[in-house]
Amino acid sequence: MEYDRASTLFLLAPILEGKADVVYGSRFLGGGAHRVHLFWHRVANSLLTTLSNMMTNLNLTTWR
Repeated sequence: MEYDRASTLFLLAPILEGKADVVYGSRFLGGGAHRVHLFWHRVANSLLTTLSNMMTNLNLTTWR
């Protein structure tokens, strides 16, 4: 019950339509309301995402 049901359905749609095998959500992208994050939280998220991308050869995003 942490997430809005509409958000869950939005994320599941590409999988159910056969357009994706997996879908990741982002708190930083999108047009909805955003929580204000402290500067250091964003820096840490960026660092962790970059390290994850390097180790897995993926291209996950951090924020715009």
